[in-house]
Amino acid sequence: MIQKLLGALIVVLLLLGLLVVSGAHFFMDWWWFESLDLSQMLLNRLLWEWGLRVAAWIGLSGLLFANLLWARPVLAQALWRFPQIQQYIKQRHLLGVMAG
Repeated sequence: MIQKLLGALIVVLLLLGLLVVSGAHFFMDWWWFESLDLSQMLLNRLLWEWGLRVAAWIGLSGLLFANLLWARPVLAQALWRFPQIQQYIKQRHLLGVMAG
Protein backbone atom coordinates (compact mmCIF):
# COMPACT_ATOMS: atom_id res chain seq x y z
CA MET A 1 0.00 0.00 0.00
CA ILE A 2 2.81 2.41 0.88
CA GLN A 3 4.60 1.59 -2.38
CA LYS A 4 1.48 2.50 -4.37
CA LEU A 5 1.15 5.79 -2.52
CA LEU A 6 4.84 6.52 -3.01
CA GLY A 7 4.54 5.73 -6.73
CA ALA A 8 1.48 7.96 -7.06
CA LEU A 9 3.26 10.76 -5.19
CA ILE A 10 6.27 10.51 -7.52
CA VAL A 11 4.01 10.63 -10.58
CA VAL A 12 2.14 13.65 -9.22
CA LEU A 13 5.39 15.46 -8.41
CA LEU A 14 6.80 14.74 -11.88
CA LEU A 15 3.62 16.03 -13.53
CA LEU A 16 3.66 19.11 -11.31
CA GLY A 17 7.29 19.77 -12.23
CA LEU A 18 6.49 19.38 -15.92
CA LEU A 19 3.57 21.78 -15.53
CA VAL A 20 5.77 24.37 -13.80
CA VAL A 21 8.48 24.19 -16.47
CA SER A 22 5.96 24.34 -19.32
CA GLY A 23 4.05 27.16 -17.67
CA ALA A 24 7.24 29.16 -17.11
CA HIS A 25 8.19 28.76 -20.78
CA PHE A 26 4.71 29.79 -21.93
CA PHE A 27 4.56 32.85 -19.67
CA MET A 28 8.03 33.95 -20.73
CA ASP A 29 6.95 33.75 -24.38
CA TRP A 30 3.67 35.48 -23.57
CA TRP A 31 5.39 38.39 -21.78
CA TRP A 32 7.95 38.75 -24.56
CA PHE A 33 5.27 38.88 -27.29
CA GLU A 34 3.21 41.21 -25.08
CA SER A 35 6.14 43.62 -24.73
CA LEU A 36 6.33 43.82 -28.54
CA ASP A 37 2.53 44.20 -28.89
CA LEU A 38 2.41 40.91 -30.82
CA SER A 39 0.44 38.77 -28.37
CA GLN A 40 -2.18 38.08 -31.07
CA MET A 41 0.53 36.52 -33.23
CA LEU A 42 1.49 34.16 -30.41
CA LEU A 43 -2.14 33.13 -29.94
CA ASN A 44 -2.58 32.55 -33.68
CA ARG A 45 0.57 30.43 -33.80
CA LEU A 46 -0.50 28.32 -30.83
CA LEU A 47 -4.04 27.87 -32.11
CA TRP A 48 -2.80 26.76 -35.52
CA GLU A 49 -0.29 24.32 -34.05
CA TRP A 50 -2.69 22.72 -31.62
CA GLY A 51 -5.66 22.92 -33.97
CA LEU A 52 -3.71 21.07 -36.63
CA ARG A 53 -2.60 18.43 -34.13
CA VAL A 54 -6.14 17.85 -32.89
CA ALA A 55 -7.53 17.74 -36.44
CA ALA A 56 -4.85 15.25 -37.51
CA TRP A 57 -5.55 13.10 -34.44
CA ILE A 58 -9.28 13.07 -35.15
CA GLY A 59 -8.72 12.28 -38.83
CA LEU A 60 -6.28 9.45 -38.18
CA SER A 61 -8.48 8.02 -35.43
CA GLY A 62 -11.41 8.01 -37.85
CA LEU A 63 -9.26 6.30 -40.49
CA LEU A 64 -8.19 3.64 -37.98
CA PHE A 65 -11.78 3.10 -36.87
CA ALA A 66 -12.95 2.75 -40.49
CA ASN A 67 -10.15 0.26 -41.15
CA LEU A 68 -11.10 -1.84 -38.14
CA LEU A 69 -14.76 -1.66 -39.10
CA TRP A 70 -13.88 -2.85 -42.60
CA ALA A 71 -11.72 -5.68 -41.24
CA ARG A 72 -14.31 -7.02 -38.78
CA PRO A 73 -16.04 -9.39 -41.27
CA VAL A 74 -12.66 -10.73 -42.38
CA LEU A 75 -11.69 -11.42 -38.77
CA ALA A 76 -15.02 -13.18 -38.16
CA GLN A 77 -14.43 -15.32 -41.23
CA ALA A 78 -10.94 -16.18 -40.01
CA LEU A 79 -12.38 -17.30 -36.69
CA TRP A 80 -14.82 -19.61 -38.51
CA ARG A 81 -12.02 -21.33 -40.42
CA PHE A 82 -10.07 -22.20 -37.28
CA PRO A 83 -12.47 -23.56 -34.66
CA GLN A 84 -9.72 -24.16 -32.08
CA ILE A 85 -8.95 -20.40 -32.06
CA GLN A 86 -12.47 -19.72 -30.79
CA GLN A 87 -11.36 -21.08 -27.44
CA TYR A 88 -9.03 -18.12 -27.08
CA ILE A 89 -10.49 -15.32 -29.20
CA LYS A 90 -14.15 -14.54 -28.63
CA GLN A 91 -16.49 -12.03 -30.25
CA ARG A 92 -16.14 -9.78 -27.20
CA HIS A 93 -12.39 -9.53 -27.87
CA LEU A 94 -13.09 -8.24 -31.36
CA LEU A 95 -15.60 -5.78 -29.97
CA GLY A 96 -12.98 -4.66 -27.45
CA VAL A 97 -10.54 -4.00 -30.28
CA MET A 98 -13.21 -2.06 -32.16
CA ALA A 99 -14.11 0.02 -29.09
CA GLY A 100 -10.50 0.64 -28.07
